[in-house]
Amino acid sequence: VTFITPEVGPFIDLEFFMIKDNNYLKEWTVIKEETTIKSSINIEDNFYDKWLSQTISHHENVLNIEITIERNWAHYFFKIMLPVFLILCVAWYVLWIPTKKYETRLNTSIIALLALIAYNFVFQDDLPKLNYLTDLDWYILLSYVFCCIPVFISIGSSQLGTKNQKVISKINKYIRKWGVLAYIVITFAIFKL
Repeated sequence: VTFITPEVGPFIDLEFFMIKDNNYLKEWTVIKEETTIKSSINIEDNFYDKWLSQTISHHENVLNIEITIERNWAHYFFKIMLPVFLILCVAWYVLWIPTKKYETRLNTSIIALLALIAYNFVFQDDLPKLNYLTDLDWYILLSYVFCCIPVFISIGSSQLGTKNQKVISKINKYIRKWGVLAYIVITFAIFKL
């Protein structure tokens, strides 16, 4: 039985890779404390050797290099989440415009929704194409939903017109209060802060 003992070379290469300037995975940070090189032997008693046409005991030396990485979140926060949040703030700003100016409210909320859709095309290449939703995907989806709320409120207030201004103002105030709170709570729930 022979074991592979890692020589100094892999450790030097790993140390070189963990230096910030040498890290080719710019979106990731290598966690130095959790990165290891391990050697082991795998023994399989029932290995079928096709050349010998029999079952034999097979030994295989294994060298595992485990690199623990962590995603750099600042890029996603400053280039995706913050601009989406600012566009959403513009969309919700219409709830502070007087309810009588429903054309201004509708224009502003629709423009904000279109800006959010257009901005989605800007950063879509930065997101991985996965068959499930990541936390960032849920955040963007939530932002779409909450960007549509002012549009629906603006359309509803334009339909009710000037005859029910008290009702519109009451609904508007209720949504301003609870909508912003709901968005914050759901966002925190998505990222589990």
